[in-house]
Amino acid sequence: MGITIVLVIILMLMPMTSVKAFNLGTTSGTAIIGMDECFLYPGGTYSTQTNFNNQTGKNCTITAIELKEHSDGWAHISGNTLNDEIKEDFRKWVSLSIYDSSYSKSEGGYYSGSFNDLVGEIKLLNHPITLTTDSNGASKPVTIDVDLSPEADNGVEDITYKFDLIVYFEGDYNEPDPPETDDPEKDPPRKGTNNTPPEITLIGNRAYIIDQNAVYNDPGATAYDKEDGDITEDIVITINGEDMSTIDTSIIGQYDYVYNVEDSEGAKAEPVKRVVAVIPITSKPVITLIGEPYIEIEQGTEYIDGGAIAYDKIDGDITDKLIIKINDTYEPIDTSLVGINTYTYNVTNSQGVAADEVIRTVKVIPVRAIDQEVYLVDTGQRIPYINYFIGGGLIVVGVVLYIKKRRINNA
Repeated sequence: MGITIVLVIILMLMPMTSVKAFNLGTTSGTAIIGMDECFLYPGGTYSTQTNFNNQTGKNCTITAIELKEHSDGWAHISGNTLNDEIKEDFRKWVSLSIYDSSYSKSEGGYYSGSFNDLVGEIKLLNHPITLTTDSNGASKPVTIDVDLSPEADNGVEDITYKFDLIVYFEGDYNEPDPPETDDPEKDPPRKGTNNTPPEITLIGNRAYIIDQNAVYNDPGATAYDKEDGDITEDIVITINGEDMSTIDTSIIGQYDYVYNVEDSEGAKAEPVKRVVAVIPITSKPVITLIGEPYIEIEQGTEYIDGGAIAYDKIDGDITDKLIIKINDTYEPIDTSLVGINTYTYNVTNSQGVAADEVIRTVKVIPVRAIDQEVYLVDTGQRIPYINYFIGGGLIVVGVVLYIKKRRINNA
């Protein structure tokens, strides 16, 4: 075995149809496959593929792998608070598989196991990957899948994770410079030129999770070139490797938006990717009434509704988006009229998913007789019934006291 040389291969998030080739030029070494921003959610799979091109003139064999976490590997997490317990639980539910047409994933592939078994441990492959060669060299496509079990119960809704997968093979490693051609489509700008490749900047987040059948409008990206200026209009977008402008959100799955652009001299920007995961609808916004769902008030009484609050799993507090109808109108109730009034609360989140409707019933009842007001026939003075009864009672008491006093005087 020759000298071991470490190669860092950075595999950016890309569609499965995008395959990068790496040329094996010597006979022993290791390759560190950088799994940058691996986006996962329960039941989801992150998948990437690369070709190892054997140009050594001899057969090479990949024999083992090892996983190394990045110090800043937890790029994003939602649904729970990140701590050491969550990390350990996360590794338990995540599995990694390496396979190709020779040994399929369903058959166990070259390797299949949990992150707990791989972190800091060199694991031999179930079947060593032989990289054969011929006069033209030979290519071996290898697929790497990272799966987050749908049974994950640690409260994590989605996570963006970074790690390195170290691949051990027998053979020194050397990646020769690519040959120059006369085709500007294949030749990148050469060193020494004054032309600077353009840069692409995403608008919005690099990953979105949306419910099935929700409306998704991609926020897009901008592109700037040092020489040409703003070239945003030249951006070419592919979705899962195809020329598409929109996704069908009725189909559950992962959609990879890849943004590309090149300047007037053919210099290409580094592709930028956004991941959109369409998942089954598991939750709706929730409306909670403030106060009771059934209220009785007396006729003529002023009524001020207590309202409600609305919360969405993705959007957070969306109380300001509540739509309240009163008896199918937007007019306040008339408490001078006896009857039943219905307050209906509705809300829809940013993905177009509506909450279950919530209703409050407000019943206006007649004023109780003891509280009604009457007119005295003789004076026309308007007094409540209760005052009338109190006055009558005082008269009776006065008469009784007068009779008692007369009896005492006569005795």
